[in-house]
Amino acid sequence: MPNLFHWSTSDRQWRILSLSKATISLGRSAAADFPIEEDFPEVSRIHAILVQTPDGWAITDVGNDGSGSSAGTWVNEQRIAANEPLLLQQNDMIRLGHPKAGKAIVFNPPTTQPPDSLAARLFIDRERFRVLINGTVL
Repeated sequence: MPNLFHWSTSDRQWRILSLSKATISLGRSAAADFPIEEDFPEVSRIHAILVQTPDGWAITDVGNDGSGSSAGTWVNEQRIAANEPLLLQQNDMIRLGHPKAGKAIVFNPPTTQPPDSLAARLFIDRERFRVLINGTVL
């Protein structure tokens, strides 16, 4: 079963979500299957959906009104077209909102161990205007 792997800004831990349903909604709404923290205001209430297809899992940028999100959904730093499903590959990096600073989610990583890269250890606290690495303020 595929997984989504992400850094939770609310409790500052890596989290794994198993894709146990055929359709998964992602967004800031509490009703989303994969709720995104309020730290990402550019993420729509229902920003994107993941759908299991005969060929694998596809992501679609839908936005709140079904016409696509204003900030975009990015896969491996490429913006996907609104309402056009994109088939995901193992270890694809999904970003909701900004392509560099939006909510980062790894699709079906080969391991569930946290990545050991600076990007994975970096946290930008937008409310307090500070940057942390490994929990230490710079």
